[in-house]
Amino acid sequence: MHLESMGFSPFFRASFDAFGAPGSVPARVTRVSADRAQVRGEAGEFEALVPRALAAAGGLVAGDWVAVDAERGAVERVLPRRTEFARQAAGRRTERQVVAANVDVVFLLAGLDGDFRARRLERYLALAHASGASPVVLLTKAGLCADAGAFVREAQAVARGAPVHAIDVVEGRGAEAPLGYLGPGVTAALLGSSGVGKSTLANHLLGEARAETGAVREHDARGRHTTTRRELFFLPSGAALLDTPGMREVQLWVERSALDETFDDLAALAGGCRFRDCGHGAEPGCALRAAVERGEVDAARLASFVALGREIEGHAERRAERARRGRSEGRQAGRLVREAMRMKYGRGG
Repeated sequence: MHLESMGFSPFFRASFDAFGAPGSVPARVTRVSADRAQVRGEAGEFEALVPRALAAAGGLVAGDWVAVDAERGAVERVLPRRTEFARQAAGRRTERQVVAANVDVVFLLAGLDGDFRARRLERYLALAHASGASPVVLLTKAGLCADAGAFVREAQAVARGAPVHAIDVVEGRGAEAPLGYLGPGVTAALLGSSGVGKSTLANHLLGEARAETGAVREHDARGRHTTTRRELFFLPSGAALLDTPGMREVQLWVERSALDETFDDLAALAGGCRFRDCGHGAEPGCALRAAVERGEVDAARLASFVALGREIEGHAERRAERARRGRSEGRQAGRLVREAMRMKYGRGG
């Protein structure tokens, strides 16, 4: 398989050539497991050792391009990423988690069997805009919905120009729409909650059942985690497809600019607020609240814009506090070392 058909663009070629280690070959990571990675190069697919320091840092994900020592069969370096889809790690940790690397298109899936939530889609869109990849919204299981068109219109209002398609792979409805984005050398990622049909869509695009699928619980339309790891597949069209586990928690790790791109209509109106730091609450002269009162802006959309903005600011403050604590602890450790040296050797020692 030629590297170019796997997404090895001039950007990655230049990065690899700059590395310049003799005996190394470029390869793409298809999946990662502890201290091992499955990679594919021009000679085919093989397993490579991941150095402990790199594995501990979580610095290797499916979709990465790496330089591999062909003789030792070990990853030597991760090439700079062109794009990366990242989120705030699940739980209470203040850590950034990269979900997908070097992706051109992000398919954001929501099921029309009870899974679709406009507010959650806004979160996905903000992450997609921050990643550098182009978002495409796929409303799956359209055959189970009496009025899929209504959901398409609701998603279009949120997506702000990103394509929206209602599809049903099982019933053959709009099933070929994703192929329009999957040209040779293009990498796409499937993202969404458990049970929305990511693996079913992956198998459809692959033309064979390679991704495991499972049923959805009837009482709450929730899916089970049939995909337990991120894995990159190569399609007959020459594109690459990254299947991912379902996300039950989507916390933002983005800059404010990504939110403003997702809510570009509200961000533009906010320029008309009387106060530059308007919180769009009780402040006088708020252009966004006035637009809601005139019926030009949906109140729920404004509430989401404000809430997500506060979430981004909160994460930023916690990261800054963590960095301050790290610097303070470093200075304290330095003082203890110096004091110990003085006690052992004396002031003149």
